[in-house]
Amino acid sequence: MLPEELDNWIKNLSIEPVWKRMEKEFKRITMRTLDRPFQYDLRLPNGTGYIIERNEIEEIENWKAKPNDQKIAFLTGEAGSGKSSVLYQYVRRNFETGRILYVDARDHSNTKNYIDFFKMLEVSYEEESFLKQIEKLDSMTVCIDSLDVICWNPETFRFFLQLIYHLHSFSNIRFILVCRIFDLKNNGDLLVLKDQSRVFHLEKLPHEITESILLKADFSFPVKENEKTQILDFFSLPLYLKMLFMVNVSEPSSLLDLSKETTLYERIWNDKVKGKNTRLDERSSPQERSFLCYQLSEQSLNQRQLDIPLSILKANEGYTISVDEILKSEGFIQGEFTRGFFHQTVLDHVTVYRIRENGDDPYKFVKTYSSDFFSQPILRVYLSYLHIEINPSIRKEYIQSIERILLDKGILRIWKLNAIRFLAELSAPVQDEIDLLDRLLVPDSIFEIYFIQYFHTNWLPILLSIKYTDRLQSSKSGQAHFRFLKAVTKMAELNKELNYIASFAEELLKYFHLNSARDMHLLLLQLKEVISVSFFLYMYAIDCILKLLKINIFDI
Repeated sequence: MLPEELDNWIKNLSIEPVWKRMEKEFKRITMRTLDRPFQYDLRLPNGTGYIIERNEIEEIENWKAKPNDQKIAFLTGEAGSGKSSVLYQYVRRNFETGRILYVDARDHSNTKNYIDFFKMLEVSYEEESFLKQIEKLDSMTVCIDSLDVICWNPETFRFFLQLIYHLHSFSNIRFILVCRIFDLKNNGDLLVLKDQSRVFHLEKLPHEITESILLKADFSFPVKENEKTQILDFFSLPLYLKMLFMVNVSEPSSLLDLSKETTLYERIWNDKVKGKNTRLDERSSPQERSFLCYQLSEQSLNQRQLDIPLSILKANEGYTISVDEILKSEGFIQGEFTRGFFHQTVLDHVTVYRIRENGDDPYKFVKTYSSDFFSQPILRVYLSYLHIEINPSIRKEYIQSIERILLDKGILRIWKLNAIRFLAELSAPVQDEIDLLDRLLVPDSIFEIYFIQYFHTNWLPILLSIKYTDRLQSSKSGQAHFRFLKAVTKMAELNKELNYIASFAEELLKYFHLNSARDMHLLLLQLKEVISVSFFLYMYAIDCILKLLKINIFDI
């Protein structure tokens, strides 16, 4: 019997192949996910809708259309950069023409095996049957959003890795995986996947696009150019634009004040929840609104899920439908049969407000949730609030908490890394933070390895003042020298200026005893092998060394 005759025979018998039913089920699952509120549709204050078009969507489509060996594409970026938006728009544009399974990992925080996975998808398969039938599909793109939410949850992440590797062996399957750049760089399993994948990194919006959006929203800018630049830098993150349009602000000075993370989150918290609001206070009190948000925060951490079943919230004493409806109508929480904050970072900030009211310091918070990787992004947020405190007792608690987290051998490395990276990325460190660095920056320690990888350029003069290069003599095999040389060389590439870099390079090069061209040649070979720098950085290092040693390249 010919294939066409077989198909007709099956149709006449009203028997549908299992793989065909699977296609329909995947379409239904994807439609269900697409029906959720799209978090990056901007709603301007004048009521106009605005969708930010991103070039990455077309780039992903080109990658998908062309045959290549890279069957996995990572879509990465910082929190709020628009990763979910890009994936959503990609799926929406290709939903009718391509076979797509769209999975939001946030729904799977407690998924440990195929049984849990199928239950969440509301389908009925045995593992062997599922894998056998999916291989029969002509093609399939599996899109997994928010992979970073589960990548530090060992059992759940182990299952998703197993799923990815199983399906990766099929020639008809491709993946688009969405996660934060921090997790991609620091999770070993994701790094292995990354080595055989295409990576699309979402940068912030160009200033001209951000300015255009703000002008459409009838905002004006300060006269001073540096203040305007600060505003555009900050609001080039799509999430911050969304949040700005949720609060009532029009004055240029207010726009500048809101160009700080903690200030913007506190403003929306006060506008929608905690502060006095005549319009909202007629139906609920700030205390009632805060209570519901704190309940949602606590349940999210307990359940390790961003979206909590409404039935669980209703079971809590103090829940009222009116408060729920108000917070939902204000866009602060969302969901139909579940409730969650409008963005994952809002959970982080609300949790900080809650634990600060409870009197827990960062160290106590980490010890409470030390084995729960779901909560680890909250530490950076907590530290960012303490960084701007001026109360001496609070600052003392802040510094002591960081030090205790880093020195406590019972705390896992991922928590320590969060604390180190927070300190390293400070653009305006103050004296107690400088003193902490001075105590902890020991060559070849975990602190030194990660701090040197991430530190902000504004730390350079401080490192010079504490004579950091003098400490490098204790480094084994000069590894700390190479790490630091790589860091300052990369800074020179990004900043197009030397400033303090020349002083550091001179100090670093003394260690290598460059008395001849041969010595320099051996150093460069070692530099290339040990730190695996890019070609540009390697050539830049040569240029720096030649300039600093006042050697003419033609004389060598």
